Amino acid sequence: VEGMLWDGKQAAYAEGLYRLDSSSTRMVDSYWGVPARGAPPALERPAGPVAPAATAPQGAALTSVPAPAPAAVPANGGVPQPEEPPAALRRAGLYASALGMVLPWFLWPLALAGVVAPGRRRVRVELVVFAPLAATSLAVALLVAIDPRTQLLLAPALAWYTARGVRLLAGVVARRAAPELGRRFLTLALGGSVVLVLLGVDARRLWLGLGGDAVHQVIGSANREVGASLRRLVPPDETVMGWSPVPAVWADRDWRPLPVAPLPAVLTFAAATHTRWIVFSTLNPSPLPREQMPKAFLVTRVMPRAAASSRWSLRIDSVSGQHAVGVLGPVDSMGATWTR
Repeated sequence: VEGMLWDGKQAAYAEGLYRLDSSSTRMVDSYWGVPARGAPPALERPAGPVAPAATAPQGAALTSVPAPAPAAVPANGGVPQPEEPPAALRRAGLYASALGMVLPWFLWPLALAGVVAPGRRRVRVELVVFAPLAATSLAVALLVAIDPRTQLLLAPALAWYTARGVRLLAGVVARRAAPELGRRFLTLALGGSVVLVLLGVDARRLWLGLGGDAVHQVIGSANREVGASLRRLVPPDETVMGWSPVPAVWADRDWRPLPVAPLPAVLTFAAATHTRWIVFSTLNPSPLPREQMPKAFLVTRVMPRAAASSRWSLRIDSVSGQHAVGVLGPVDSMGATWTR
């Protein structure tokens, strides 16, 4: 998780989370609720020659081979790299970065002032309430992963100490710089300024989203379009396999994860889970080559006995907007007369 969040290792994270077991009939990671038991036997597939992978035009055959082993290269690509800081120091920096996402950096001086500044306070009550939160935060960071989402439990405590820091700052200003304004007025003014700044951040995000051409908006519109197509094509009692559950949610259909695996293993998993519909996408890991996908999304109906074949044909039936609809099946059942 930390490698995915902080080091840009999304591929390694996805391969571990979406990996199949040796039988290609179930997911490995317990995240998917898979019990720790012996793997069931794999579905039999006849042996035969296999050609390079391809997603070809209508009538073309699809086959798959394992990717060649990469050439051995130095871990740093031959370029000298700066020494990394000690592991403990690096993790402390990541923990600080995670907390900086829970509470904006410009509010941390106020929060720290609220923690350490003297004044009328119920220290025992604070320890009873906030010490378990701090201990849980550190335990999660040490034992699980340093993830900003797991630190959100600190948000109420940090907000409370920030408010206390605002009140203390207003008292200092009232005593030393502007006694005529009064502590109450300065407290309201400083607190209101903090709230306005936070609302300004949200207002900026809203303004940037009004154009409708942000990347997440374009992807969201495409997911909704694919979901509408799935709703028309997939019977209500069937499951949709895909990398993201969003199209299945728009279609109001059950969702099953698309494994990170070659096409034969994906089809074996689909057969074992009785899944007839798969959504491939160029935006996410897919066993189909990205450059040969007809559109960003491909809604595919898998024909019976596809998992038992070693050669497949993909027939594109329609193309609309950001997605295409096709049928994937064994070459013989698809009537293909040539292969690649």
